[in-house]
Amino acid sequence: MVMKIRDYKQNPFIVIWEVTRMCPLNCLHCRAEAQLHPYPGELTTEEGKKLIDEIYSMDNPLFVFSGGDPLMREDLFELTEYAVQKGMRVSLTSSATPRVTEKAVQKTKEIGISRWAVSLDGSDAETHDYFRGMPGIFDRTMKMISYLNEAGMSFQVNTTVTEYNVDKLPEIADLVGKFGAAVWTLFFLVPTGRGKH
Repeated sequence: MVMKIRDYKQNPFIVIWEVTRMCPLNCLHCRAEAQLHPYPGELTTEEGKKLIDEIYSMDNPLFVFSGGDPLMREDLFELTEYAVQKGMRVSLTSSATPRVTEKAVQKTKEIGISRWAVSLDGSDAETHDYFRGMPGIFDRTMKMISYLNEAGMSFQVNTTVTEYNVDKLPEIADLVGKFGAAVWTLFFLVPTGRGKH
């Protein structure tokens, strides 16, 4: 079998669409400077579908819906289902906001989303909640992971490495191993948005 060679100058391996800046969290490093209302210029549902068509035409790259909290878009499931039905490999990156429910996880499984990404920036509530700017988010993250495991959904854990949590990486690694995550991805802080401070 001969593998097709991908021209990365024309067709990316992965495309990440920040579908909204809306998010109730106040993360220290947020590049989007998330807010509770739609950012001016966010694409409509129809514009989003047109974008999905254009991305698909680039040799069908991996496609990630991100945010803010993408679940704050009322049309998220319509958009993800549209992409999956085209034959795209779709993932979803969401923080553990109140919109991540057992029902929402089950809906993404039914649609055919292939993987979730979960943010974990500390090995305990004190570290993670401070980093995410809201008390209780560590516990919600643990609940989110339990929903994903119960649904049999593949997930990865994303950790943003900063001076604040670099000493916690061994403990975070232990947690990731216990969770059964498919991948642990480390991101190094890019000083944009709130991360400039």
